[in-house]
Amino acid sequence: MLTLVTIGSRVGASLLSALLLASCGDDRAAPGAPEPSEPDAGAPSPPDAAPPASSDLSVPGLAVTKVRIHDTITVALLDRPITCNLRTATPVRELRWWRAGHEVGSYVPADDDHLLDFALHPSGEVTAVVAGGDSFVLLRFSATGELTARTPLDDPDRNGDPFIDFTGPSTPPANPGYAPPSTIDTARVAPLGEDVAVVTRTNVLSVVAFRYDVDAAHHLTRRFRRLVEPGVSLFNLGITGATAGTHDTFGQLDDAFHVFLDTDAAGASITIGVADTANTQAAAVLGHNRYFHEKVLQHAATTWGAVLTRIDASDGHRVVSSFVDAPYASELDGLRTIGDATYVMGRMERTKDGDGWDAYLARVDADTLARRWFRAVDVERGDLLQDVAAVAGDRLLAVGATRYGQNPNGFSISEAAPLALTLARDDGAIGARLELPIGPRHNEITSVAVDGEHVVLAGFDHGPATHTAEGNPSLMTADGFVRTMPMP
Repeated sequence: MLTLVTIGSRVGASLLSALLLASCGDDRAAPGAPEPSEPDAGAPSPPDAAPPASSDLSVPGLAVTKVRIHDTITVALLDRPITCNLRTATPVRELRWWRAGHEVGSYVPADDDHLLDFALHPSGEVTAVVAGGDSFVLLRFSATGELTARTPLDDPDRNGDPFIDFTGPSTPPANPGYAPPSTIDTARVAPLGEDVAVVTRTNVLSVVAFRYDVDAAHHLTRRFRRLVEPGVSLFNLGITGATAGTHDTFGQLDDAFHVFLDTDAAGASITIGVADTANTQAAAVLGHNRYFHEKVLQHAATTWGAVLTRIDASDGHRVVSSFVDAPYASELDGLRTIGDATYVMGRMERTKDGDGWDAYLARVDADTLARRWFRAVDVERGDLLQDVAAVAGDRLLAVGATRYGQNPNGFSISEAAPLALTLARDDGAIGARLELPIGPRHNEITSVAVDGEHVVLAGFDHGPATHTAEGNPSLMTADGFVRTMPMP
């Protein structure tokens, strides 16, 4: 049984709609599901392959959700699995630095701060974004993790941002601060050389991009602020009757709030993506069209997909927007710009039978955002793609999870296996699936990076599915890893 409770919103700000979903079902493996395969150490490196700068790393108790490599330094974002909360999603994350396999630095936020994302710069320095209370803060770190500067991301213009209301009269927001009251996990950063691009949602649910320039003292100064999307009503999802140990697998419950960001290698452009899912009722794309007087839906077959906008990195002016439509109800889980292309990825529900979630990867032109191809990926039961990198020749390596089931009438997800497979860059043709070790319980590959003639896969195993930690808090954990392997 599904119950929908909506709350009107408006006036430069918005109360969030709450969708409370009962009948989540069981996330344990479905009868007949394949048994996990034996771990595969992978093929040995070619004799002439240069040694990788990174080393295999393990992080007991924490999932690795993002990895970046610079010279001999590996930087990773670590997540502690948490119980889903109907009111506010407050991630528990930390940063860690390694040099040639040895830990050289770490950052653990204070109890009232919530680390959201980081960017690695060519110098090896790192910029991170933290949500503290109802505000965002930018942190600058040295190449070995020493905090060198702290810059509040003040935004006095946020309350003047437009809000597009499709539901009629509305009321002032419950939270007059900066971050949205339903989830603070709505800020991302990406490098522009030594400077940094930032994208956030505000308390009025608008999407705003910034550029901050770094000076010799490591302090960050704002160059511009640019409205990317107007505020619109969004749905916050929750599991009715959730108890301690209920976990939001794949972060699906607040997917509609997430923002995605990447920059090109030259630091000339910034691309931002927001999801338009079945749960947003096309609010994102319709709000975009109404405010900017554009028609990014005119060639789309559905209103499920991603609204993309490219802005100029020098002064922030909007260059172009487009809409990448998916054929089925979908979620957006990643965005990367590589060379002359931008890739968006996630999953979509092809059939409502529990195993019908396919992954997808779409390529658009990095300059025009014109769609080049869209590839559905159906490997084994449910599939998900979260990150992609360019590997040898004209191939891509996409990573995520596979072999899971989801209650077709709810949001409960079973334990999954890791997924990594190659695709052709020119047309998205699926190549080979990499054989990966499958650990206990829930597995994901969350991030991929290229390190010379090797690829670096980050992720976790022994993680919780939706209900596997209920009644046993000790199971609300994961074991993260960073693994280096030869270029596929």
